[in-house]
Amino acid sequence: MRKKIRNWDLFLKNRGELFGISTILIVALHYFQDVLSMKKTGLIPAVAEIYNSYVIKSLGVEIFMLLSGIGIACSLMKDSDVGGFYGRRFRRVVLPYLVWGSLYWAVYDMVGKKLGIAAFLKDFFFVSMFTEGVTRLWFIILILVLYFLSPFLYDVLFYDGKHRFLKLVLLLLIVMVPTVVLAWKSPVFYKHVEIALTRIPAFIFGLYIGKRAGQHEEMKHPWLIFLGLVPHTLLVILKLTGTGGLVPAEFLTNKWPFMRFAMILYGFSLMFLLELLLEKIRLPRFKQLLALAGSYSLEIYMTHVCVRSILRDILKLSTGRVRYYSLIIVISVIASILLKRTVEGILLNRENGGTA
Repeated sequence: MRKKIRNWDLFLKNRGELFGISTILIVALHYFQDVLSMKKTGLIPAVAEIYNSYVIKSLGVEIFMLLSGIGIACSLMKDSDVGGFYGRRFRRVVLPYLVWGSLYWAVYDMVGKKLGIAAFLKDFFFVSMFTEGVTRLWFIILILVLYFLSPFLYDVLFYDGKHRFLKLVLLLLIVMVPTVVLAWKSPVFYKHVEIALTRIPAFIFGLYIGKRAGQHEEMKHPWLIFLGLVPHTLLVILKLTGTGGLVPAEFLTNKWPFMRFAMILYGFSLMFLLELLLEKIRLPRFKQLLALAGSYSLEIYMTHVCVRSILRDILKLSTGRVRYYSLIIVISVIASILLKRTVEGILLNRENGGTA
């Protein structure tokens, strides 16, 4: 058992289950955001404050991005055909978005808000994300860009097999330093894109983990991974106690990327812990359920944020209430299943048409 813990391929053993956990954490995050927006007191709002501000926060997103990078690294290791890689990855994201995104933005912009075709096109093609900060489906544009850049990023990190960690650090700095400068020099534009921009380092870090896992490398000091908890913990302590002049208070908000960056190491540490726990769990049906949720992670993400926005923004329902958020979850699960089957049907018809 000790040997398993010391091997980087630990991060490959329960990827499906971890995708499921990350999806559940994201859905819970959005629910607690809606609870807090109601500005009420009581047990659930207190739990929501702890969850969203101190303990979990957006951890599901960071784990999701790390896992995505791990998967991409393993895919590139197995198959060097870049054209095939692009085809598989873009079909996984673009086709579901074409089906669901077109339906959602048409309902939201043209039926619900009555904003017309111009608003539909701006939202559908993500123009409004950069001009107005409409970030509801930010993950789609980000992951498409990262998929496009993945072969290049992979080659930069591993082209000669030397100084991999140093190249990882340099690549992260190339992304992180301009992000800080952007937050400083152009705070309005940064606010529009920070939800996506600050997640790029997690994906790059995932590529690094995935390569080492795919090569079944041994962890020399596995428990050092838990040092990743330190930056986030320190920032939370500063937030709870007051900065005492050590750092400007706004550094601990989303006006600056420092909390987001700390969440990456925090997510890596907790992902490692979750892997160890999943190895110990002897509940196959529970793990199968998590893996099933993981297999629908993209669909659940897209459907639930969109259904939530329609109920909240168009129908004006208090989605922080359990009954309404439960309705969101039920509709999202059904919509996810239908979306996945629709996309699979389109691909199957295309394959059959191509071979007819």
